[in-house]
Amino acid sequence: MRISYFFPIVKEKKTSINKKVRNNALSAAMGGLFT
Repeated sequence: MRISYFFPIVKEKKTSINKKVRNNALSAAMGGLFT
């Protein structure tokens, strides 16, 4: 019961971290292209 309640939160954190990393990688690639 507790795991099934906690799992979505962990998943949400993982996706938000992945989004941040992806955004950072994108901005870094864009900066590399433009400079």
